[in-house]
Amino acid sequence: MDISRGILLSFFSLSLISCGVNENKIPGSPGYVPPVEANVIPDAPSNLEANVLDSSRINIRWSDNSAEELGFELQRSMTYNGVSSDFATVTTLPANANSYIDSTIQGGRSYTYRVRAYNNSGESGFSNDGTGVVPLNIRAPVGFN
Repeated sequence: MDISRGILLSFFSLSLISCGVNENKIPGSPGYVPPVEANVIPDAPSNLEANVLDSSRINIRWSDNSAEELGFELQRSMTYNGVSSDFATVTTLPANANSYIDSTIQGGRSYTYRVRAYNNSGESGFSNDGTGVVPLNIRAPVGFN
């Protein structure tokens, strides 16, 4: 091996190390961890809809507009006899979720939902509100035709 070639190779190796390039930082190599952008709050979900399936279930759907979320927080407010409750968290869902069926509802009430994405940097803004009005489950009296 020529001494000048050895010096050149050593210089090239040292340059790569000083630039932060090593076998663990090359995509596809074992132990590679893709870079995470610091302090990136996820984009807010949108197009939330609340569709009543029956007197005990509402299907909530939304558009996931973020690639950085760890999950979603779904909140609900209920209106009964003209009195509305504050929004409260119903559930948290994993990343990339875009729907949820709420089976903890009662007939004769109106339910309004909103959702937001979250990660380690914080929470997105809330989506638009979506409301489902659940009909009162009325049954005919026994013996009535």
